[in-house]
Amino acid sequence: MNKFIHFIAFFLLPLFNISAQSILTFEPADVEEVFQADISNLSLDLQLETIVSNTSDDTLLLKWERMVLSQPQEWLTQVCDNNFCYEPPVFTNYSEEHNINEPVVILPGASFKLIFHVLPKGVAGTGSYELPFYHISDPTEEIAKVTFKAVVGNLSNTARLSRPRFTVFPNPASEYFEVSGNERIDQVVLYNLVGRTVKTFQAFDNRRYFINDLPDGLYLVSFVSLQKGVLRTARLSKRSYRP
Repeated sequence: MNKFIHFIAFFLLPLFNISAQSILTFEPADVEEVFQADISNLSLDLQLETIVSNTSDDTLLLKWERMVLSQPQEWLTQVCDNNFCYEPPVFTNYSEEHNINEPVVILPGASFKLIFHVLPKGVAGTGSYELPFYHISDPTEEIAKVTFKAVVGNLSNTARLSRPRFTVFPNPASEYFEVSGNERIDQVVLYNLVGRTVKTFQAFDNRRYFINDLPDGLYLVSFVSLQKGVLRTARLSKRSYRP
C-alpha cells in the first residue's frame, strides 16, 4: 500500500507544481533588448514589454517588486502596470511601510501589457532586473517572475555626460522646501508615491515651494526641463511641526 501511495505521489506531485506555476504567465518571460540610441538625449526612455496573463480560474490581486541586479549608477528605471506608471524611486506597488496599496487585479483569463522603462541618463551600459510577483494575501511567497535585460549602445559623439545634480532642503520639510542644482529647470513637480501629481510649481532661483497644505508623508519631487524632460527625481518627507 505504501509503495502504491509513493507511486501515485511521484507522478501527481509534478502536475501540482506545474499547475501552481502556471497561475501567472509572461510572454516573454525573459525580456532582452539591445538598443543603439543617442544617449546625449537625457530624456531618452527605452521600453521593454511583456504580456502578463492570469491562467487560473480566480481573480488575482498581486504585488510586484522591482529588483535591480546590475546597472550603471546613473540609470533610472520605472514600472508601468495596469494601474499606474510609477516614478523611478517607487520599487513596488504594495508596501505597508510606505503606505502604497495599489494591487494589480487580473480577472480569470485576462491579460495586460507590463512596460519596464529604462532611462540611461547619458550613460551607455547594461542593466539586468527581476520583477517577482506575489499574492497580496501572502506577499512573501513568490508565485512567478519576469526578467529584463537592456543593453544600451551609444550613437552620439559624447559617450558620457555629467549627471544633473539637485538638492531638496530642508528635508524633512514642514511648510516649504527649496531646490539647488547644477542645471536650469523650468518646473518642479510633486507626486505622491503612486505617481499622482499633487502640485506643479514654476521654477526660478531662490524660490520657496510651499507644501503646508499637504498631508504628512513621503513625496517624489521631479525636476523638469521643458526641453529635456525630467532630469532627476528625489524623495521629500513632509512632516508637520509639532511644538
